[in-house]
Amino acid sequence: MNTVLVINGPNLGILGKRQPHIYGSKTLTNILDEMKNLAKEKKIKIEDIQNNVEGEIINFLNEKFLEYCTSKKEVNKKRLIGIIINPAGYTHTSVALRDALEVFKQENIPIYEVHLSNIFAREDFRHKSYISPIANGVVSGLGSYGYIAALQKIFELEENV
Repeated sequence: MNTVLVINGPNLGILGKRQPHIYGSKTLTNILDEMKNLAKEKKIKIEDIQNNVEGEIINFLNEKFLEYCTSKKEVNKKRLIGIIINPAGYTHTSVALRDALEVFKQENIPIYEVHLSNIFAREDFRHKSYISPIANGVVSGLGSYGYIAALQKIFELEENV
């Protein structure tokens, strides 16, 4: 079954309660349920992680790289067709997270960076992303719809394969 990874960084586990005037009132569970329902219609699986610990997110990405990208010579019915990541605060600080994602680029797996708020309309330190230069696209400021937009783009790319 084709799979999309959805990765969420620090503090996104408290969406809906954390600064709803900035991040909206939907919980991460609400957003993921909506994504999973859309993916199910396309017979695509969503594998997700939310973690506040940078190393745990990197471990997840490394495991998924080994699972999906290094066993091509074997009969592998699983195929990774895209990654959607909201790195949250790690957007602006983590070279290690960028490096963990960059290996997927060499495999031509599209990466979409998502931010609920418009990071460019906020504090200056939020304007720099270590992830954007390796992402196929960035969605910023569309609230929870940004995840859906990124997922729809992955569906579109997959239909054109």
